[in-house]
Amino acid sequence: ELRCVKVADVVLQGKQSHIKLWATGTKSKRDDMVAVPPALAKELHRWIVDTGRIGGAQLFTMNTGGVRVFDKDIEAAGIAKDTEHGIACIHSLRHSFCTRFAEYDVHPSIAQRGMRHAHIETTMAYYTHRDDIAVYNAVASLPPLPKAAKGGKSAR
Repeated sequence: ELRCVKVADVVLQGKQSHIKLWATGTKSKRDDMVAVPPALAKELHRWIVDTGRIGGAQLFTMNTGGVRVFDKDIEAAGIAKDTEHGIACIHSLRHSFCTRFAEYDVHPSIAQRGMRHAHIETTMAYYTHRDDIAVYNAVASLPPLPKAAKGGKSAR
């Protein structure tokens, strides 16, 4: 999808910043958009100006070797390719994105929209990896155990 995005498809207006995706370039074959957070919008705007890209120019120059580009980018960012959860890949970013929605209690229908899934089941079953985090947070939120009274019985 990124190969199809033109500079003219990028709208950088504060909280309304987004990238327009046209049906001809999406897997779902429907027009869509990707929200761009304000901090990223600033960086993206600066990058567009610095590279001199305008109008109908491709936003990103990408050949078919997207995996090689991803590998170079994560190396430059100091991110390990091999992790305890498996091997990091471009698709790992989508899993992380969706899991962060869950961690911050974003409503599942909003996560579905952010992921651009047609069915909520896809979002919930395959992309939200919250179980371990949820269990840890639930245990951490429990009040401390009551102190034992003299004689070994708990005081209530």
